[in-house]
Amino acid sequence: MLRTLWGRVSPDRPAQVLFTETELDVLRGYARNYNLPEHTDLASAVLRVALMGGYRNRKHDPPPGPEIMWRGYSSLQIGAIAYQAFGAVYDLVERPPL
Repeated sequence: MLRTLWGRVSPDRPAQVLFTETELDVLRGYARNYNLPEHTDLASAVLRVALMGGYRNRKHDPPPGPEIMWRGYSSLQIGAIAYQAFGAVYDLVERPPL
């Protein structure tokens, strides 16, 4: 809920205020996969989380609510855990080229 409110009240703050670097890496990967512009501030990072939760971002849609944000944040957390786990595995073996 805090992320949703801060995204509305202080949209110009940097995303590092509420998100860890791992979460931001997952959001960057999500944006790359769906050809979305890179998040530059807190509002755009919150929008990415809402999109992960099923938000459509159409002109007539209201701002994302707590249920959409909860779904998106759950997906983000699963992605962050997987990202860290795969990073630990890649530290043991050679990282594949990008």
